[in-house]
Amino acid sequence: MTGSDQTDPTTAADRRVMKVARAEARARVWGIRRGGSGSMRDAFQQEIAATVRSASPFLISLVASQGKSVDGVVARIEPADRWPRWPSLHKNVRFRPARETHDQFEIWTASGWQPTVLLRGFGHRIAFLRSGDDWADLEIVNHSLEVEGQIGMVKFETLFGTLRVKLDDRLPETLAMACVGRPIGDVIDHASLRGRAWRVIEIDDSASPLAQTLVVATGSQPYVMPWAASRPRALFV
Repeated sequence: MTGSDQTDPTTAADRRVMKVARAEARARVWGIRRGGSGSMRDAFQQEIAATVRSASPFLISLVASQGKSVDGVVARIEPADRWPRWPSLHKNVRFRPARETHDQFEIWTASGWQPTVLLRGFGHRIAFLRSGDDWADLEIVNHSLEVEGQIGMVKFETLFGTLRVKLDDRLPETLAMACVGRPIGDVIDHASLRGRAWRVIEIDDSASPLAQTLVVATGSQPYVMPWAASRPRALFV
């Protein structure tokens, strides 16, 4: 998926904001380490409050299906290791085909510790779903709140207005063709998808001859961090 296919790409203005916010965070951290006032967490929260402006609607719906709010989840997020030196502000964030994915980690499930693949491997993240073998993480990617995880045999990942739903088994050709143009909730039954107008726009079978990915257009939703001074009162997700 290229930048031109994204409905909410990282813009030049976003990158300027990210660069300034990171420089200010580094200055705050340097002052704190030299005995100044404040905390690392405060410095981190100020950076992401300045840079985050949108969220995946699927993330919001999935969090709500777990009886939680995005505000409550992001309130618990901690900076990634090596912040504020990392994550890089110059990385070209994109969906990666499975053959390019090498980042592996383990999660705790009902079956014990299970190896899994971190599809994107970028940004600050926090778990909001760990149930049986199902898992999901909220992740900050540049200007946006995104999600990555697995429910049952279905893996999912969002990025800048697009949801990719990865199936372990290929759909029959006629069924796969019939999926295009239909709401994803008609194809995959889950509380976070039911009644949504998000339509399947493509069937991607390039990653593996044994699997398929449903590409879904969800768009993005404006979002402001709950502790941001400029947050409108009416905005509550």
